[in-house]
Amino acid sequence: DSLQVVVVRGVLQLLSMLAVVLWRGLDLRAPREARMAATLLLVAATGGLRILFIFTSFSRIPLGDATTILFSSPVIVMALSPCLLNEGCGVFRCLASASLVTGVVLIAKPPLVFGGSDDNYDLVGYTLVLLAMVMSAVGIVFTKLISKTVEKTVILFYLGLATTVCGGLGLATVESPNLFPPLWEWGLAILIAILGMVQLY
Repeated sequence: DSLQVVVVRGVLQLLSMLAVVLWRGLDLRAPREARMAATLLLVAATGGLRILFIFTSFSRIPLGDATTILFSSPVIVMALSPCLLNEGCGVFRCLASASLVTGVVLIAKPPLVFGGSDDNYDLVGYTLVLLAMVMSAVGIVFTKLISKTVEKTVILFYLGLATTVCGGLGLATVESPNLFPPLWEWGLAILIAILGMVQLY
């Protein structure tokens, strides 16, 4: 089940980052300043939900569509960064955002815009991948906000914890886990988790 891969990813990231935190003698407690602690919680929550939405959408819609939509998260980053990070937004950024949004619409082909039957259109799958795109962008912007105050390893620890919790809740409520898949599937799940961690870092 795709949510089992989410749990494997979360647990592996959680344990790896915990080992690094202990080895480096870092403090795992949230920052004392309430605003920083709330931002860290938001980063963790969006990260956990992002992974959950990504893996669920991958099992519902074509992989090419899902990854194209996911990789367009810079549109939202470009919209949020002037407001939250005081970064400039010129003509080039606006044109790039418009072209990315156009690309997403052309890939997703919503029946509302292009017509056609809703029967073959997986609205849930496309909604999940769009939510993952939003979570990715929000997580990136807020991670930058706290990265000078909170150690990156600690941020990754909390992301792993949130991913484990989100995947575990999804497995407990929506799906039924298969605890005895072939060993090669466990190997693939672990490889996906390692690659995902490296990419996130």
